[in-house]
Order: sequence, then structure tokens, then C-alpha cells
Amino acid sequence: MTESDTLNKELETFAKMRDKLLADHEGKWALISGDRLIDTFTSHDDALKRGYEECGEKSFLLKQIKRYERSIHLLPRIA
Repeated sequence: MTESDTLNKELETFAKMRDKLLADHEGKWALISGDRLIDTFTSHDDALKRGYEECGEKSFLLKQIKRYERSIHLLPRIA
């Protein structure tokens, strides 16, 4: 599985759980590895520390649980 596949899986997992997470944990940080929610945290630093402890060398996703998200669209630099 490529890093892109893993990220897509973790984003999918978050999307499936989003409504429940918003109801119970809005504003916190979700720690997700693959298709598993490991836990939620009040601080990014605590979530990151736990991610390294739980996942070691494996990738994981930290995502803040928000009702609305900002999108930033970047265009390639034109020389």
C-alpha cells in the first residue's frame, strides 16, 4: 500500500466517523491509523506524542475535529 493509499484510507475513516466525532469531540484532535480511531485529544502535541508511541514507524493521521474546514487552493508558480 502506498503512502497515498494509506492517507486516503485514514481520511475515509475520519469521514465515516465525522458526525459522531463532531457530536462527542468537536474541537479535539483525532488520531487515526488505517481504519482505526486510536483516541481523541485536547492538544495537537498530546495526539502527536501518542501517535509516535502507538504507531512507531507506521504513518498515522492527526485531524482536528471541526464542523467547517478551510480549503486552500495553491496554483503552480508561473515563471
